[in-house]
Amino acid sequence: MKEFIFDVLVFAVTFILQSILSQIITIDSLLTDFVSFIVIYLIVYFIGRKLLKR
Repeated sequence: MKEFIFDVLVFAVTFILQSILSQIITIDSLLTDFVSFIVIYLIVYFIGRKLLKR
């Protein structure tokens, strides 16, 4: 259950960061939008994992 809650929080933070990024930088391509979402998700996920292990 703890893993599921962590994944949901990571997904929510990623959506928030992606929306902020898309307001600052105009992203016209859907592929670029998707790739930036994946990159942000991976960054937030690995940072969260390191913080969760402490």
